[in-house]
Amino acid sequence: MAQLNFIERAISSINPKFGVKRLADKCKLTELTRFAGAYPSRDRLPSRPLSGGESYYSTYERLQLIRAGRELEDNNPIVRSILLKFSQYALGNFRYMSRTGDAVVDQSYEDYWSAWCKRCDYFGRHNFESLSHLALRSTLRDGDVGFVITREKSIGDQVDPNSDLRLQAVEADRIGGMFDNPTSSQSYIGGVNFDEFGRTKSYKVYRRTQGNFYTDEQEIPASSFLFIYDPLRLDEVRGRSHLASVINYCKDLAETMEAENLAVKNAAFRIMTISNATGSADDPASYFNQAQTDSYGNTMNIENMQRGQINYIPTGSEMKMFESNRPSSAFQGYVDLIVHMIALAFNLPFGFCYDLSKLGGPTVRLEMALASRTFKRWQGILEAKFFDKIKNLVLADGISRGLIPPNANFMKGKWIYPSDTTIDVGRDSQANISEFKAGLRTASEIYGAKGEDYEEAMRQRAYEVKYANDLAQEYGITAESISEAFKVSTPPQPPQAPQAPQAPMPKLEKEELPEVPSDDVEDSDVPSRAKRTPSKPHFTLKDAEMILDAIEMQTISDIDLTSNEGMIDSAKAALRVRAEKPASQRGMTQVGIARARDIIGRKKLSPRTWRRMLAFFTRHEVDKKGSTWDEQGKGWQAWNGWGGDAGFAKARKVVGQLNKIRDGE
Repeated sequence: MAQLNFIERAISSINPKFGVKRLADKCKLTELTRFAGAYPSRDRLPSRPLSGGESYYSTYERLQLIRAGRELEDNNPIVRSILLKFSQYALGNFRYMSRTGDAVVDQSYEDYWSAWCKRCDYFGRHNFESLSHLALRSTLRDGDVGFVITREKSIGDQVDPNSDLRLQAVEADRIGGMFDNPTSSQSYIGGVNFDEFGRTKSYKVYRRTQGNFYTDEQEIPASSFLFIYDPLRLDEVRGRSHLASVINYCKDLAETMEAENLAVKNAAFRIMTISNATGSADDPASYFNQAQTDSYGNTMNIENMQRGQINYIPTGSEMKMFESNRPSSAFQGYVDLIVHMIALAFNLPFGFCYDLSKLGGPTVRLEMALASRTFKRWQGILEAKFFDKIKNLVLADGISRGLIPPNANFMKGKWIYPSDTTIDVGRDSQANISEFKAGLRTASEIYGAKGEDYEEAMRQRAYEVKYANDLAQEYGITAESISEAFKVSTPPQPPQAPQAPQAPMPKLEKEELPEVPSDDVEDSDVPSRAKRTPSKPHFTLKDAEMILDAIEMQTISDIDLTSNEGMIDSAKAALRVRAEKPASQRGMTQVGIARARDIIGRKKLSPRTWRRMLAFFTRHEVDKKGSTWDEQGKGWQAWNGWGGDAGFAKARKVVGQLNKIRDGE
């Protein structure tokens, strides 16, 4: 709203007509502007001057945000929980699947990558999965994180090119250190050096001592440094903490919670109050009876609540129970507001981060979908800046050293992440089936949403069907009697040659309809309404539906369905002993050999496989008493090929957890 200034108001007091005209002109001038937010007012200060993504104060501000962010993670349970949830749902137990087109090469690449991931840390503290989780949380909390690509061994001052590649993690405060003073040079910003064209040339990295001193400055070439960050500006070279916009709100919440806790404790320490005319305590003996004495025989005034207690108080005094409404519902609303703002800083919905009970079913599904999109975005960031780069480098190094076979498509593959977050597995599975039938979704998309690889799952499905049919043939039964999932459809018939047109059949009454012809009657001689239903294709829609139904059991993200170290050692020993034995003493079926390889590859086994493993161990535990057990005979090989004693223990644990979920416990 336009207003007159002091001089204009003074003139208007003498000439009111001038004031009215002046105010009208000001209103017209205001209406001609496009954006009211572009103009400051008495109550709103002007915006900050324009500047680039990095300024003279960037280093100082970045370090202050890092300090505040780490303090919040250490002391604020809400922030800590959000960071842990973020990495858990975005990455989980992720893995890599090679897709060169050659199954043998793919397996060798996956085995080599899996083995490298266990020893990738230069300091020997973490595996690749752990490093990735820490990197994601560090990027969210500190703004960015880096990894130096180096070798395991050195020869003098030079790295040994024949040793394995390693990753050396560098936290954000060590990139540029604590002493980067503002500089007018455009070739250096916050630990990052640039060439004359503005491209990153190297990174300045420091070593942080236990006393928080930054020493041993080194320049790491950009080609040997993996830098992970999520910039907000096009010209920003360092990241900012996602907590930057809510740090003050988090501090306000902590201080308010502390004050509210004091109020609640103060109320809890008081049972009742006594009011009188003077406002001070009278003779306590007139308030409380003196029925107890201390160890010296002195009478004690009872000021504790006693059962059946009768009190006498002077006339004019009043005894009241102390009541408090702290914390109030308004305070809970304040807490929800602050948590909502913290969640927005991470681009996550409030319900996912804090409390879903206040939301309805459709709203919860929408919030889960929003959270999934945020996680997928970060999966893409990590793939582009970290996962694909180091994976391609490790495989190329293995090929150059002759450790794995070469292939022109060695970089092709996909990362498998946890299944999408959901609150209604059954509903989502039915929706997937409906969309699959309508052709709106592919099986690859559905398996990907469940955190599974389409090709691997279909291959496993085909293997199980073939094994069930072979087993049924061996025992003289039908595959359908083992499970309806293995029902065999009649193979399709070759197309028939076109027949000459037939004379129209006379119309028959209902009781005169011909019987269904036998197999020796030509199809052309049978009325159309009496013809048999054409044979179904070998892979029917019902088979696809059964596959999709099986996906429902693969959404159990809280249960570890991978093998442990004890199972891997047992499976390796079984395959080694089997290879050393003569053919007549070799145990293990093809299923057992495949299961041992899955265990060694630490593949995520399906719930159905874990139940089968438990049944196998329970049935064959008696084999330990066999005569060839101590000689590592067939029974010993089969037992250990399925994971041995460690596998038996893990199968009991997993099946127990699955049964609890199935029973709704």
